Amino acid sequence: MTGFAPASANARFTHIEQITVNTFDLHLLVEPGRPYHMEASNKVGPEASWQNLGAFSSPTSNHIYRHIAVGNPPPQQFFRAVSP
Repeated sequence: MTGFAPASANARFTHIEQITVNTFDLHLLVEPGRPYHMEASNKVGPEASWQNLGAFSSPTSNHIYRHIAVGNPPPQQFFRAVSP
């Protein structure tokens, strides 16, 4: 699991916490009240295909996004939180 925030995103990953073998909490700093969506990919770069994991908005600047990975062991994934 790797946190990744492109320059165009207004969210910044602070750390990733492993809760169980397949459950991870992604800790982010965000702009309060702004809409975001979390995306995941198994690679980075121009050829990367990003999967939308869902939308969120936070009333505070700290947000925790819980991700449950499928597979044993969980696949390596990259994440980004982007705002439209």
